[in-house]
Amino acid sequence: MRFTQTAARTLRFVGAKASGDWCDDLVDYAASFDPTIPQRLVPASAEDLAELERLAGTPIPPSYRRFLERMGGDPTPITGEFRARLELSEVLDLYRDTPPEERPPGAFLVGFGVMSVYPELALRPLPSDPEGEWQLVTSDEAQIVDPIARSFPGWLLQQAFLRFELESYPVRQRYGLSRGRHTLERAKKAALEAGFADYWFSDGYTYCGWAQGAGLAIHMLQGGSGWLVVGGVDAARAARLGETLDAALGLQFQEKLVTPSEV
Repeated sequence: MRFTQTAARTLRFVGAKASGDWCDDLVDYAASFDPTIPQRLVPASAEDLAELERLAGTPIPPSYRRFLERMGGDPTPITGEFRARLELSEVLDLYRDTPPEERPPGAFLVGFGVMSVYPELALRPLPSDPEGEWQLVTSDEAQIVDPIARSFPGWLLQQAFLRFELESYPVRQRYGLSRGRHTLERAKKAALEAGFADYWFSDGYTYCGWAQGAGLAIHMLQGGSGWLVVGGVDAARAARLGETLDAALGLQFQEKLVTPSEV
């Protein structure tokens, strides 16, 4: 199916912040690609939420509680390809299997990675954040490893953008970003000059943007390397935007991705 940007999605997701409840935004966004998703999500039970707080020994962070109440029993219709296990049953087992001394101090465990992408996922409070949001980090035993998103809601929306919107473009071109040559700020500036507008859930780790008939994602790792993927409604659109960004940044072309329906 060829991707068509709708006016409703453009108005809803482009801007400085969420249009309303971020979790409703997430579900509506995913449902615009698969209308069956809302009916397949399972909320966490009150008993499991209480058990999580008992095991953690602290209240559940507000944004994470909102996620659990909406889809914590089975979020996989949205999160199934995020390469992270976020079901509450899995998080409860993680707490049961991880003694307090092996948990990162002051952080709240929310899941773990698969395919060796992440060890564990945790939230830690950011006192400097005026909205009281918790930062999403990776952890390994009692150590915080790396921050990967400014917030849990932002990360979920970024991952949904990668899974649903960016992959809905028939043709995508992937480039590598090299340490020392590229920064996320420089890449974002090149994207703006190429005609992309950013989604409000972009942050200092991942950029998500759109242009007419195209989508763009940029991710910089803590070590300074990363990747850039540009998608288009056809090969010419993807190639043209990729060449524009390449000319501005000096990218390292890696591969061209085509959806099976376009082969």
